Amino acid sequence: MSLDFASMLFVTMLSSLGFSFLIGAFRFFSRRFSTVSVQVAGVWQWAGAFLAIAFGIAFLLLRPQLGVLASSVAGNGLLLLGTLLLYDGLASFLGFKPVRVWYAPLLIAQSLGLAYYASVDPSFTFRYLLANGLILLVQFASIKLLWAVRKAGAMGFGERLLLGMTVAVFLARLGLMIDFLLAGEPLSEVVMITPDGPRLVFLLVQAVSVTIMPVCLVLAVENRLIRELEHVASHDSLTGVWVRRIMLDAIKRQLAALQRYGTQFGLLIIDLDRFKPINDQHGHLAGDAVLIAVVNSIRPILRTESLFGRLGGEEFAVLLPNCNAADLHNMAERIRASVETLSVHYEDLELQVTVSIGGCQVSDPEVDKVATALTVADRALYRAKESGRNRVEIDTLVSKQAAVLLAS
Repeated sequence: MSLDFASMLFVTMLSSLGFSFLIGAFRFFSRRFSTVSVQVAGVWQWAGAFLAIAFGIAFLLLRPQLGVLASSVAGNGLLLLGTLLLYDGLASFLGFKPVRVWYAPLLIAQSLGLAYYASVDPSFTFRYLLANGLILLVQFASIKLLWAVRKAGAMGFGERLLLGMTVAVFLARLGLMIDFLLAGEPLSEVVMITPDGPRLVFLLVQAVSVTIMPVCLVLAVENRLIRELEHVASHDSLTGVWVRRIMLDAIKRQLAALQRYGTQFGLLIIDLDRFKPINDQHGHLAGDAVLIAVVNSIRPILRTESLFGRLGGEEFAVLLPNCNAADLHNMAERIRASVETLSVHYEDLELQVTVSIGGCQVSDPEVDKVATALTVADRALYRAKESGRNRVEIDTLVSKQAAVLLAS
């Protein structure tokens, strides 16, 4: 089977160029017109990668006009740069720190080696092995990143498809190099122009990958955007804790678990004492700093299974599954004492704050209303405020109390 190698390179170049502009346009317009601040790292690097690959192929196609030296050094240099940018974007996207210290040495070493084997000691074999060996090295680094994410169990469909595609390209390129090494004869560009066997497989895999890999990247970005938007919708933008809707849904689920399995739980409502004067005297940024500091002081105290959310303003809630009245009171006291000793530094100010906490322990399966649990905890909070603030008040919610509350 014969293959028009130049035509395949030309189609690959056009595909890379097109995908570069599409990915770049996606990143530009998503940042310019999106009403939600959602950042996806790595997209610009991917756009630059396909642009570099497209120009690298163009230099290789222009070898008759440019000469072996210029075409080989520039073309393969751009292909390596594109591969490095794909790795860089992937590392940024997956939350790893790219090892950029090696980028320049790799590019310089390749350029010097290709220049030597193009002009001083001409050898297509060594030029090919050098250029593709370095690309293999970078592709292997990309596979390691994706494999680490897979082992962590945080891989979506787009990332899995991308891992499979990267491994396929890596193995095809490696197989082609092994085939060249086992050939036992000097290689020439004629061999590449009329490929067959493993060489044909590699070229077909590479051509298909140029089409599939951007699709994998788009799917991975889509999955990330969905997760980020879900996070924005479910977490408070200032403090990072759950929003009111999530907390109410969690209480509803706990009530259902109580009715079905008898699983008791506790609910705390935490309100900052005299918070309005802080905003009025020092500004809302100072108030924001206080809220963030209070949340950060509470987080380490909570159990892993506890849910911590902001109900609104300076009022927060903590939901504690499998919690009896004594444990609930101890947790509330730990939270109160932690905030009491907190000093919030904002500009040249040192602000002190305390919290009042009202809670209810729910163990009666006949209690089935979220509003009932919130009302009991709110009334306990009101008693804590009326008793002088910086206090904890806990009630145990039973069905008779629920009936009275619902009737009132």
